[in-house]
Amino acid sequence: MCIELLPYALPFLPLLGRMIIIVRFKHYMGDNLDEAAIDRTNHRSLIVALAGFSFAGLLALVALPGHLSERALPIWYVLVSFLSYLATLNLQGYKASRWHDQIGDALYEMAALGLIASVITFVLKSELPLAFRTIATVLAASVWMFDFIIRIRFTIEYLLIKEKAE
Repeated sequence: MCIELLPYALPFLPLLGRMIIIVRFKHYMGDNLDEAAIDRTNHRSLIVALAGFSFAGLLALVALPGHLSERALPIWYVLVSFLSYLATLNLQGYKASRWHDQIGDALYEMAALGLIASVITFVLKSELPLAFRTIATVLAASVWMFDFIIRIRFTIEYLLIKEKAE
């Protein structure tokens, strides 16, 4: 039974990655961010647009005719995506310190992963040729993973440079 629940944990992987950074660099997490890093207006504009995709996807998946149980996993992914974008949007209102930024990044990454995972789930369950399903899955996962790895790497490099300077 536990193995059946593992796919439901997938969108939370970015949170785990960011928590490791928060713990490893805890001495910097209370630092206040400068205005350029906070940039509430631009961040909110982007997040609102992406939250709209999640909301529309969630509404469509729930409203489609047929048994919802057949779409339970994609619905979960899009629900987590929408709620993560909403939480990120709310966080932008009071983001002031580095740990707020890390949590915001984790939520943003969770939301994006949820959207991609929902698409991948439908592709994998489709009757499309195996080669297409494989290529589409690898491509979609690679797009998300590439961005995630770069974002994590830049964060760690920045904090290591800051650590060495002290």
